[in-house]
Amino acid sequence: MMATGRAYVKVECHLGLSTAEEQQLFSDLNSKGKKIDQGLAYKFDKSDPVLVFIHDELIGGEVLNFTPVEKDQVDWHKDVGTLTYKELKAINTFILLGKSGSGGSTPKLISDRAGLALKFWDTVQKIKDFGGLGAKSKTVAAQSVVLKGIAKLAFDLGHGKTTLQNADYLVRLWEALEKGTLDFSHKNKIWRSLMLTSEERNKAFKGIDDYVYVKPGTNLDAGTYDEENEWVRYGAKHNDILARIGDLIRYQLKFDPRPDIEASKKKDIESNS
Repeated sequence: MMATGRAYVKVECHLGLSTAEEQQLFSDLNSKGKKIDQGLAYKFDKSDPVLVFIHDELIGGEVLNFTPVEKDQVDWHKDVGTLTYKELKAINTFILLGKSGSGGSTPKLISDRAGLALKFWDTVQKIKDFGGLGAKSKTVAAQSVVLKGIAKLAFDLGHGKTTLQNADYLVRLWEALEKGTLDFSHKNKIWRSLMLTSEERNKAFKGIDDYVYVKPGTNLDAGTYDEENEWVRYGAKHNDILARIGDLIRYQLKFDPRPDIEASKKKDIESNS
């Protein structure tokens, strides 16, 4: 069953057209076709194994406590606590494959790792205020980049490189999420630490420089802190931010830092000496 599935191909016939009409039709179909919004495409795409997992296991299996939507609600005052299909695809790609793209995935690979992904969703949905009305204004965990960060960390601990795998840490991560040991509220100042300079961050959080490293001169552009609403709003550079979200979780749970943090610091010191 992994290698087979039902598919439909649309066939459209136009009879009795003159040569000029055929040429016009060809031109119109190829130059004026309406591009489908990515969110809508993900809603119906059954060719990608990650999307099949989302449709069959998460939505079909009623695992999610929210209904996915096609477009994001940028006004947090109107947030109803859901995620878009595009966000779901990205988050599940990280928990299932440990990367941002689903290229090279197979139904068997996804099936073999489905247990980790199902555990992920069962656990993160227990985070306080997740999935409810105004979720984004109450918890940073409602932002997709934070979920990507958690997903990438969980993948690394479960299926990542040998230097990153740690079954004990993975169990402790799940426990911290389920029991609320990790505070994902906007009031937890650790989440806005990525918006500080390295000097400010290291002064505010003792020992964090062993976990979070931003190369000097790098514009991380992590986001902003809305002082009026007291909201931490992360930026659009998700690939730069999500790994450091995982680092902040490592710091709070007293896990070992990622091995490549020290290596990156050493490399930059040597290159500048």
